[in-house]
Amino acid sequence: MEMTIEGFFLADYQRMRERIEELEAKVAEYEHNERTADFGCFDLRKSVDAVCVRTASSYEYKRDGLFTAERLDELIALGDDELLEWARRSYKVGGWTTLEPIEVDRHRYQYTLRFVESRSDNTFVTDGECRSSLVEMCDEACIGSWVDASLLDECVALALDVVRENLREARAGMSDE
Repeated sequence: MEMTIEGFFLADYQRMRERIEELEAKVAEYEHNERTADFGCFDLRKSVDAVCVRTASSYEYKRDGLFTAERLDELIALGDDELLEWARRSYKVGGWTTLEPIEVDRHRYQYTLRFVESRSDNTFVTDGECRSSLVEMCDEACIGSWVDASLLDECVALALDVVRENLREARAGMSDE
């Protein structure tokens, strides 16, 4: 088969066009990767179950005469299972407030966003479309911050240690007074 000049230019044009498309795709992928390596939003998912475990401070055990020094000594001496059972209850303090040594809040957030910046990877959850409604989630078990519900047991174990330490601080504060 003999190639004409017109055929040669058409074949060359087609080869160049394919190469240009290939390079444009690589540039677009590179720009996307470069952009997301420094900042960006990934992993937009619908609904996530989250928990936040909080503990009462040592001051709260001393206020309003709720616990005597003897009662605090008894609580400090409890085993982990008994202390956890005690800590998961609510106690009436004064006329209208309650004390919960370990409080667990649960919430199903509608959206999860993962933002990646040059040195950090942050996860946020939200129920709305407003930027001010973003709540940061921790990736590991912690006290006082929202975490994935699968970390609840680990958070409660940490909270139990904090409760025991706060009871000791409250008891030490009573003997100083």
